[in-house]
Amino acid sequence: MNKVFEVLENKAFDKISKALFTLDNSKGITLPVLQNVLIAENSDFVTLTRSNMDRSLSFKIKKGTVCDFTGEKPFTVPSKELAERTAGLEGFELLQDGEKLFLRSESTTALQSPALFSEVMLPAEDFPIRPKVESPELFASVDAESFFEALKQGAVFVSCEDTRAVLNGVYLEQVENELHFVATDGRRMFLKRIKTSRGTKGAFVIRKEEIETLCKIAKLCKVRGNIGIFKNSTGYCVAFSVGETVAIFSGKILEGVYPNYKQVIPRELENIVSINRDVLEKAVKAVKQFTPKPERGDLGISFKQHDRTFCAENFNGEVITELAPAEKELPAIDFQLVFFEEAIKNSKGAFKLAFSDGFSPALLKTETEFFIIMPVRKADTPRPAEPERQIEQPETVNA
Repeated sequence: MNKVFEVLENKAFDKISKALFTLDNSKGITLPVLQNVLIAENSDFVTLTRSNMDRSLSFKIKKGTVCDFTGEKPFTVPSKELAERTAGLEGFELLQDGEKLFLRSESTTALQSPALFSEVMLPAEDFPIRPKVESPELFASVDAESFFEALKQGAVFVSCEDTRAVLNGVYLEQVENELHFVATDGRRMFLKRIKTSRGTKGAFVIRKEEIETLCKIAKLCKVRGNIGIFKNSTGYCVAFSVGETVAIFSGKILEGVYPNYKQVIPRELENIVSINRDVLEKAVKAVKQFTPKPERGDLGISFKQHDRTFCAENFNGEVITELAPAEKELPAIDFQLVFFEEAIKNSKGAFKLAFSDGFSPALLKTETEFFIIMPVRKADTPRPAEPERQIEQPETVNA
């Protein structure tokens, strides 16, 4: 048996192996090699890579730190076994005997003699590293915590319909020293801005499923500090550090032209009400609890003025919560309740509700998040009066 791989610090390696396993290939992937991790040597580094053709994850580890490569050529190991069978070991070695791999560890939780780890080693030459993001340029350098939080928030508001695939992800745009995160399903829109230390002007869309995977990896690896985002015309990379190890997540850019979100943001809204976060949350819960059949998606919340107080109530006016003093006469406006539930879950800080009337798009915002939401029309809500049409009388012609 020949030793081909050795793990020296399993606590750090455990995060890496679990992160690689997170890149699930179980949905519609028929290539057996894609259930594996490719382990290779690259100069003074060991690389571990996993791919499912749409996205890939690679770790670049300095030899002799977390692990060491002692084989003659790259090889593959099953990702599930690497994550599960080596968990909790103080250190271990992988030994090759022909086409078989064996596991040996000095840990008291493992067998003292080598145990069969993989019956058949699939050829490393068959491992397709896709997508390949060649010669990417730096798009943005941002704080990791702010970046992943904004991605998770935006993922809630993306469209689930296939008719406009470009809306099935979060749109990232670099504007001067800010990175904008935008998501919409056509009924509401989410916008968040975070500061960037450097980058270049541009934009692209990250798919929702890639966001979910990327955020899971970041949580497992406890990513902190700054991360780098790189892109070219077809793909993107997110590079971050796990201790002294460099990790790179790559994905494909969603094709299509994203709607001009800046045109949707309402301007010059004359009615602005500051609302305490806890008070708004209390009002939303009261409406949901009092309204029958809370599982219905069309539950509504009305905002009305009672005397000199701006209030929230259900559509029947049966439960009323006072929100804030009204400094002037404010029009009534109605919304789907779910819009406010999602805004509360995916934001921080106090709210401001800005609107012009009961029929135009409104803006619910915190210090860093913006939610553009469309009001709904109740059956008893009068529509705006249409201007009277002037009927021109035909000129009389004197005989």
